[in-house]
Amino acid sequence: MTKMNLRRQRIQKEDNQELKIEEIKKKELNDENIWKENKNVRKDYFCRTSPSLLKLIADQFNARQQQQGSQDIISDKNKAIDQILRFFLSSDLKEIENPQTNRCILLRNVSIIESPQEIVDTLEELGYEVEEVERFKGMPVVKVTFIKAEDVQRVIEEKVITIGFSEAKLKSSTNIDDVQD
Repeated sequence: MTKMNLRRQRIQKEDNQELKIEEIKKKELNDENIWKENKNVRKDYFCRTSPSLLKLIADQFNARQQQQGSQDIISDKNKAIDQILRFFLSSDLKEIENPQTNRCILLRNVSIIESPQEIVDTLEELGYEVEEVERFKGMPVVKVTFIKAEDVQRVIEEKVITIGFSEAKLKSSTNIDDVQD
């Protein structure tokens, strides 16, 4: 046991000596250590002599940064909202003006007697590819959704389609929900 204790003590002494040597190397005079020491001295001097000055400067700086940050956030939000509104307005206008994206058409003066299936058959005989036909309750108006936008362009060019014994007139509408009410 005593031999073990002696060995432990030797190891501890060697470790302590190594630590002391490392501390001495750290405290050696070189440019980096001198700079660090001067920095610490200046910091201690300012903190001891005028702590309120540093606090005042820090508070003013933080207040300015906070104010600028909030203004930047507000302006960024306004810019983002403007961009979103411009995008939606421009896309709405494109959908209205561009029949490539608008595949729905309202046909007026379609006889109430005609069923949606008869309307689909008639349009297919005329060479149109119809996805869906929706009748409005008790009204001679039909909403037709085509598969291709080219069919919409052809209908717009023709302007009048004969369904049954009546001529259906084209009513291109941008907002079909308004017509339903």
